[in-house]
Amino acid sequence: PSEDAPNFIYSGLPSNRSLTLLAAAQANVPGAAGQYDGVEVVDSQVTTGNNAWAALAFAHYAAAIGSQCHAIVANDILSALDRARCEDERQGFMGLLPPIPPYIDSNSSFYRSTEHNVDMFALANMLSHDTARESASAFVQSMWGNNANYTEAYAMGTASNGVCDASLPMDGPVAADCQFWNFLADVDSNASRVSSWSNFSLSPEGFLAHDLDSAGLDSAGLAELTGVRFTTYGNGVQWENAAAAAMALLKVRTSESQDVAEEIIHSLQQLLHRYGAVPASVLDGNYDAWVQNMYCGINLNCNNPPGGSDTGMGWNYMRYSHVSATAWTGLLLLYKQGDELANPFKKPKGVPSLEHSQDLTCLPS
Repeated sequence: PSEDAPNFIYSGLPSNRSLTLLAAAQANVPGAAGQYDGVEVVDSQVTTGNNAWAALAFAHYAAAIGSQCHAIVANDILSALDRARCEDERQGFMGLLPPIPPYIDSNSSFYRSTEHNVDMFALANMLSHDTARESASAFVQSMWGNNANYTEAYAMGTASNGVCDASLPMDGPVAADCQFWNFLADVDSNASRVSSWSNFSLSPEGFLAHDLDSAGLDSAGLAELTGVRFTTYGNGVQWENAAAAAMALLKVRTSESQDVAEEIIHSLQQLLHRYGAVPASVLDGNYDAWVQNMYCGINLNCNNPPGGSDTGMGWNYMRYSHVSATAWTGLLLLYKQGDELANPFKKPKGVPSLEHSQDLTCLPS
């Protein structure tokens, strides 16, 4: 870690080393560990979910090659993130860790996100960290039916009026990943709830959406594609969520969920064939068009072009090739062929334990 950021260095970790957590986005120029500003950093937010995903990758890699060293890295990240754990009745983990960027209200770090806690559940489960796993699970389950406008789904999380704020926002959407990722991670497999959220998700009030790929014209004309919106306030398919939704719908195993999953898979395959990658959105328009159409999905009153797919949460996804959407599509196609470990939330066999002498050979000296 950089000595320039001593307040953000985590110590007392399983490796007996120190680390700094990852910022949300780096520029394509060299940067230093623990650097959260400057031209090297695009988004300096240190989010629980993003760092949990990094640790999940280390855990999967450790299991694949039998590397205790990479398992130690995953445990170090989990140990650092565990310091954002709340001890109240809801439990779970807060969404942002220091440093809080100057453009964000410092109170916003106190919210708890359902999606981030799904990520933390999966990570803690892979690393057999019972306390963290049970805390994340308790929080996610406490979100069931807690959006007054969408009682057949998991709410997105808490408000942020103080440390470990347990209050809930008065209104707002529900998010696709809080349903589909939750089920893929087996956080809450209550059969009645699975039936409720899956039926809701495929209803007109839920997430299912159909977009025309107007730039992908072929001899058959416009290609209509099936996917899911980012939230119930969103407009347009967000294809990362669509691929994850298809995987979850295959896992649900009802006839309707299987049919919709196959429609989404067919759409993703069309995009891969046409572009060699999966875009985040197939909707046209630039940033200015999106600003004019922001939140248009709430009233289904969107102008054309809408400026990409609106999340309904204050940002959008433009029509660019998207690494995460493409990666999720690849995992989905593997899962469809019977590879259950293509589900990134599923615990792989053989994650090395930390019970024996530690191998730190993958770490810099």
